[in-house]
Amino acid sequence: VPRVCGLPQILRDNGYSTAYSMPHKGVFDGMEKFFYANGYERVFEENSYPKEELVGTYGVPDHTLFRHAIEYLNEATAKGPTYVTVATCSNHPPLGLSKGLDFKPKARELKEQMVEYADWSIGQFMAESARQPWFGNTLFVFVADHGCHLNGSTYDIPLPHVRIPIAFYAPGRLEARLVERQACQIDVSPTILGMLGIDYDNRMLGIDVLKRQRKYSVLGTWETIGATDGELLYIYRKDGRSTLHRYMDGDPEDVSDRYPDRKAELERYVKGIVQLSYQMLQDGTTRCDK
Repeated sequence: VPRVCGLPQILRDNGYSTAYSMPHKGVFDGMEKFFYANGYERVFEENSYPKEELVGTYGVPDHTLFRHAIEYLNEATAKGPTYVTVATCSNHPPLGLSKGLDFKPKARELKEQMVEYADWSIGQFMAESARQPWFGNTLFVFVADHGCHLNGSTYDIPLPHVRIPIAFYAPGRLEARLVERQACQIDVSPTILGMLGIDYDNRMLGIDVLKRQRKYSVLGTWETIGATDGELLYIYRKDGRSTLHRYMDGDPEDVSDRYPDRKAELERYVKGIVQLSYQMLQDGTTRCDK
């Protein structure tokens, strides 16, 4: 199991209790074993819950998962600072709306109903969290693992699939504002740690985007990898072909000949990230205890 010095281990080293809550079996993708090896003290998975609660297509539906998360938070925060990750899956295919809910969807299409249900579940969670003693001293982070791939794609990297939302909420501690700048999923942990004011040895590839400006963002699929500078999108494929596009204009034309220097810089960045990632995993640089 790879050892990675990420947010769970850093927070645990700083006195936080840590837990991960998922709706399905822990053996899926080797998640449970990976999480225990990388900073999580507790992992809640399908076998952690009563069988009668396994009514979602992925096991435990969102609202039930959130209810158990609050129960754990009430228990853990009474002893000290706590970090919990809750991974929801209800709006992920195969779709299926649980019966016997107080929630009543307005949409007719099941896909839209599941989005409504996910929003409703979060709303229920936040309303119940607001009644808890730890609410005013908590940073809530809402982030997706990926977006929704709709109606095909102009490029080999489907941009709607790799664009994700993220929102930070800390009542009474964070002012409402919109931050528009380049960022990657790898920046989430350093940014959270910066907001918490925790000093750490950054063995991750991300940056605190509230304090530093990212020049390039890396993105990809199973078949491709690429990068963007906010205007141009570079794509490298398994067969060695590479192209450059003005993706903000939605233009499918390969403009490599018009911007050779910028393409070369994006290519160096992508290949450097890949090579550095492999090297760090091989020599153990990613581990907190190295």
